[in-house]
Amino acid sequence: MSEIKYYIMDMLPYMAAAVPISILLRVIAYFVNKKKNIKTTPQHEIGFLLFAIFIAGLISQTVVPKLPWGEIGLDFSKIKENIFIRLIPGNIFFDSAAHFSIGDYSYFIVNFVGNIVMFFPIGFFVPLLWRSSFKKTVLIGALCSLTIEILQLPQPRCSDLDDLWLNTLGAAIGYLIYFPFGKYCSISVSRFKTIGRSHSSDNMQIKLSIDE
Repeated sequence: MSEIKYYIMDMLPYMAAAVPISILLRVIAYFVNKKKNIKTTPQHEIGFLLFAIFIAGLISQTVVPKLPWGEIGLDFSKIKENIFIRLIPGNIFFDSAAHFSIGDYSYFIVNFVGNIVMFFPIGFFVPLLWRSSFKKTVLIGALCSLTIEILQLPQPRCSDLDDLWLNTLGAAIGYLIYFPFGKYCSISVSRFKTIGRSHSSDNMQIKLSIDE
């Protein structure tokens, strides 16, 4: 649990910094969208802010370079020796079993459960804030995970195929968590979406299909 606490504490400065930046970007977006006759809602803006804060925390733990890279900045001379790729899926189960055998459960919690849970918000917020089907949402989750794994290549991290499918699974579960809200609370959920030229508050309905 101390590892989880460390990750949370490490994310907080990045998440705090994301607040003023996100607000500034949304103010700019408001005036741009106003010219395009796209109306926003307080619910959409609050949801977007929460999503942006989460993304900042996610990037801080997956993309922002960590030591050892020299005391300041990246040490590009070490890029080659730091590349570590695992392309065989399922290693996470063998690694977790090895840690279980010595009474260590934190590895499984951080690397298995953590990789799934950390992508819940992508699967939840993407369809909540924008019109996105199950397939599209899962694809977005997979592409986000793939981008992270590629950006980790020149860092002293491991780019792992297990991370890719676990993250994608997390995005899928996140959508399934969102799905009942979108289906049975469509009027409330619709308030989290922007209204474009061809939409009005009267005819705006959430078109959800798990097979879409």
